Amino acid sequence: MNLSPKYQRLVLIAIFSIFNVLWYLKYGIKEVCDSERYFEYAEAICHGQFYQEHNIWYIGYGLFLAFFKHFHLPTIYIVIAQVLISFFSVWAIYKSILELTEKYVIAFFGTLYYLFFIEITGWNFYILTESIYTSALCFFIFFTVRWQKGSIYNLFGVIIMLIIIFWLRPMGVCLLGAVVCYTWIILNDRMTKVWWIGLGFLLLVLSFCLVSNMLQTFYLVENYAIGEVVFGISRIPKYPGHEYILLEVPQNLYIRKEGSVLGRAGWFFIENPVYAFKLMGLKIFFFITHLKPYNSLIHNIYNVILLVLGYVGLFLFLMKNKMLFRYFIAFYFFCFILMIGFTSEDWDGRFIVGLVPFLAVWGSLGWTAFKMVRKTDIKQEI
Repeated sequence: MNLSPKYQRLVLIAIFSIFNVLWYLKYGIKEVCDSERYFEYAEAICHGQFYQEHNIWYIGYGLFLAFFKHFHLPTIYIVIAQVLISFFSVWAIYKSILELTEKYVIAFFGTLYYLFFIEITGWNFYILTESIYTSALCFFIFFTVRWQKGSIYNLFGVIIMLIIIFWLRPMGVCLLGAVVCYTWIILNDRMTKVWWIGLGFLLLVLSFCLVSNMLQTFYLVENYAIGEVVFGISRIPKYPGHEYILLEVPQNLYIRKEGSVLGRAGWFFIENPVYAFKLMGLKIFFFITHLKPYNSLIHNIYNVILLVLGYVGLFLFLMKNKMLFRYFIAFYFFCFILMIGFTSEDWDGRFIVGLVPFLAVWGSLGWTAFKMVRKTDIKQEI
């Protein structure tokens, strides 16, 4: 590619700016159903009420909003902050790919891939966790890459970002799970087999207890019973394409009324296997493809093409890379996708943002297997 690194970065900045301006001009600032709950929680935090049974798992975003609430700043300042943080997260993606590949052209196209998933910039204008959550993932990746390359001080950045992500929203537990799994695999050569297996069993028990506690305020089994593939679709049954994302519920469905949410959900799969796994399979399909019957054909094709490019690149990375770190990436995707299948796919498909930063970075690394980059395009001092 003939563009110098300087102009490549200018192009990326221009695209980021254009997308954000277009989103703002078209939609302005979006406050949706969950926004009110976040604002109410932020108000409670300002008055010293940090613990709320359901909202505690969103306390990271609650604290973020509470800062603006405390200083009586209007909502536009929240959006400006989200846009600025998002800008630096794009820089983190670019630097991460550059650090891994030492090739400017791959860093450019990998970041371009991230930006062309245009919903990423769109979430900056919503009072929802998506913008900050996605940016935090990008910073986590940046510190992880730097740490993996031998910069030990960046381990502190990894830990800080992991804590932030965990408390931003419940799906942050998938990242924690991937880190724990990766650490457990590393310890295989440092512990006796008995202790290593025992540690694995203990981690499974602790993970079950944690996830079970997190899901206590969610209505998993009740949602299974109405056949929703996409959350909320049953409330508007005449919406285009509802027949693809709303299953017909068997009349002999068996649902346990007592026990923990996770336990009841587990028994639901055991006692209604055909219906339960069909429902889970459809949720996973519509999640990983990002297809929505109520979106336009062009919209769906665009999303599928982007995701296929990312998935293929990621697959190539996992196949050609023999480092233990590939287990972290694989487990994160497995855990995240399984969690969606176990819970619910979102109406706007906003959960997919949890995968896009990883597809952009390690998908780009995978595509280098095709020797698309000139050998002369080697990393230089900036």
